[in-house]
Amino acid sequence: MRKIVFFIVALFLFTSVTAIGLNASVTNTIKEPNISINVIHKDTSSAPVFAVKSTKISLKRDMLPLTDTPIANLPEDEIHPSIANGGGVYFAGYSYAPSIIERNVYIVLSSDGITWVPFVHIEGDDISDYPAFDHWAGGRFCGTFVGTEALQYLLDAHDVTDPEVPIDLIYWDWSDDGWSDFREFDIACHNSQNEWEYGVMSTVATTDYGDWDVVDGPHMFFRSPDEEGTGYISWEVIPGCAHSAASIDKMKDFSYIVYDNYDGVSWDILVWKRDFSDPLEGESEIMEIESDYWAQYPTVAAENDVVIVIAESDEHLNKDLVCYYSNDGGTNFETSYVTNTPEDETSPDLLMVGGNKASVIFVKNGDLYISTTEDGGATWGTATKVNDQAGTVVEEFRTADTCSGAAVWTDIRNGNKDIYFATLGNAPNKPSITGPSSGRTRQKLTYTATSTDPNGDQLYYWFDWGDDSNNSAWIGPYGSGEEASASHKWTSQETFEIKVKAKDTSDNESPWSDPLLVSIPRSRALFLNILYKFLEKFNLNFLL
Repeated sequence: MRKIVFFIVALFLFTSVTAIGLNASVTNTIKEPNISINVIHKDTSSAPVFAVKSTKISLKRDMLPLTDTPIANLPEDEIHPSIANGGGVYFAGYSYAPSIIERNVYIVLSSDGITWVPFVHIEGDDISDYPAFDHWAGGRFCGTFVGTEALQYLLDAHDVTDPEVPIDLIYWDWSDDGWSDFREFDIACHNSQNEWEYGVMSTVATTDYGDWDVVDGPHMFFRSPDEEGTGYISWEVIPGCAHSAASIDKMKDFSYIVYDNYDGVSWDILVWKRDFSDPLEGESEIMEIESDYWAQYPTVAAENDVVIVIAESDEHLNKDLVCYYSNDGGTNFETSYVTNTPEDETSPDLLMVGGNKASVIFVKNGDLYISTTEDGGATWGTATKVNDQAGTVVEEFRTADTCSGAAVWTDIRNGNKDIYFATLGNAPNKPSITGPSSGRTRQKLTYTATSTDPNGDQLYYWFDWGDDSNNSAWIGPYGSGEEASASHKWTSQETFEIKVKAKDTSDNESPWSDPLLVSIPRSRALFLNILYKFLEKFNLNFLL
C-alpha cells in the first residue's frame, strides 16, 4: 500500500508507506435475486446531437523533485481519487480540498506505485473536482473533471514519458446553447479511430435546448469523426438521472454508458450502447433495466460483447451489490449478486480484466474489498480486503477507483482525508534482466528476463532497447518464472539503458525492471578500417 500525500508550500511531496498483504477476506452469503428484472430496449439512433468548437489551453508540467520519504499527515483533505495505467505508468489524481469551496485537481505519475512524481495541476477561480482518467495508448492518457457547471473539459496528456510533449486542456462551453448543471463526468478511451477521438465521456445534465428539454437527463460526449476541433453532445429526454459511468468494448468498438434513473417509483438502471466507430450515424440504443428494488451508483465494464453492470441494491433492505450481466452485447441481461451480507456494501468500481474475467472493488464497514468473476458476472468469488488498517476507508461516491492491478481510495487513518494506493496482486512482479554489459556496433547481444505471476498466468515480455529503434514488442507466452530471451544490435557508439516489463494473459502489466546499462564503444575494427583508408590515400600501404 502506498500513500499519495499532498503538501502545498514551495514543494509538493508524494510518499509511500509499507506494502500490504491481501490476506483478509469476508464470507458472502449470496442470495439469488427474488425479483425478476425487465429489460426495455429503446432505439436512440435518432437521439439529438449538437456540436460546438473547442478551446485549447496548454498546461505546464509540475517540474518538482520526487521523493519516496514518508511525510507527516496534513490538515487539508484529498478526495475523489482516480487512477489509470498503461505503458508501465500509473496516472493518478485527486481533488485537493482545503475547504468546502476550494477544490483543485492534482495529477501524479509513478512507475512502481512507490515513488510519485508531480505531473500537472489544474487551479483557478472555479472548483475542479471529481477527476476521471483512462489510458488511450502508449504514453497517452486522457481525463476529465467537473468544473464550471456547463463546461466539458478534456485533459490530453499526449506522452507522459516525454517532458517536451505538451499537455492540453481542452474545453467545450455548452452554456450558451441551453445546458446547465453538469454532474460528475466519467471517461473511457479507445485508440481505434482518429487520433483526436479520445473516446467518450458521460454525465447527467439539464438543458432547455429546442424541443428536447430535460432535467437531469442522460448525456454523452464524443469528438467529431471528421473535424478535430468539434465536439458533440448527445442526450435523451429521460429525466431523473443522478450518476453515470462509461466503458468501451475495444474489441467490438461499442461504448456503454450507465445511469441510475428515478422513474417516480424506483431507481432503475439505463445502459446506453453506441457505435464508437460511427457515433453520428451508427447503432445506438438505451436499455432500461427495470426492477422492483432501488439500484443506484452503477459502474460498467465491457469486452467482446460481455457487458457487466454493478450497482448498489436495496432488495434485501440494506445496501448490497447487484450485478446485471450480458454475453450478447446487452441484448439480454441476467442478474447475480457480488455480495449481500447484513452489512452495507457500497461504492463499487468495476474493471474488465480480460475475456470473461472482471474484478470489482467496494467498501464495507470502512474497508476496501475486491471480488472477481471468471464467468462474465454469473458468479463472484470471495471478497478479499485491500487495505491493512481496518475501518479507515471513507464511504462516499467516488471514494475509490481501480485500474489494472491497482486501486486508490480515500482514507482517514491520519485524522483527515488522504489518498492511498495498493496493488491488487493481479499484475506480474517486476522482472529482472541479465545479459552482457558491453559489445560492438552491429553485434547481436542477447538478454534474458524473468518474472513471476501471482496467479500463475503465462507471461509476455517487452524489451526497451534504449536507442529509439523498434523495441521488441510483446514476445511470448512463457510460463511464470520461465526465462525469456531477446536479441538486439546497436548501430551507434554510446551507453544505452535497457529495461523490460511483463504482462499476463489478462493484460495486467508489471512495473519496468531496473535498468541495465550496455556500453557500445568505438570498435577496433572501425579504427583499423579508417587507418587503412588513410594510408591508402597517401600511398603508405607499405607500412601495413
